[in-house]
Amino acid sequence: MLRHRDASPRPLELPVEIPPVRYSLDASAAGGFTTEVWEAPVSRDAPLDACETLWEVLFGSSFRQERALLEGSCVDYTRDILYVAYVDSQLAGTTVLTLGRGSAGALLGGVGEVATAPQFRGRGIARTLVALARDDFTRLGGELLGLGTVNW
Repeated sequence: MLRHRDASPRPLELPVEIPPVRYSLDASAAGGFTTEVWEAPVSRDAPLDACETLWEVLFGSSFRQERALLEGSCVDYTRDILYVAYVDSQLAGTTVLTLGRGSAGALLGGVGEVATAPQFRGRGIARTLVALARDDFTRLGGELLGLGTVNW
């Protein structure tokens, strides 16, 4: 399993100001892909156009609201982190982690936009991205993580 250097769980005393998440990982040995992680508000270098297109094709609905979140529309209320995977410089998969900000008690979060382009399925991309999101959630002091799904 791929892990970034800070992915091991460490309990945090809340409230703590946690620095923005931004890192990338080298290619997975088994799947041959690279990953990047972006935190809202994402920079203009983030692959939002490609992500939005992938989500709309795979899920069949508009993702303008999710894009607005990643561009920073709710940074005072939520912490939104985008995980992307590339195969040969092509967007291959995504996951988004959303955490509440300033919550009392348990830190809640959700994982959504778990998507892998059809031509890249079977390489462990979604599994790796969700595992990275889960590990970051734990590292950031999270206690209850949900998975958002769409049923077709």
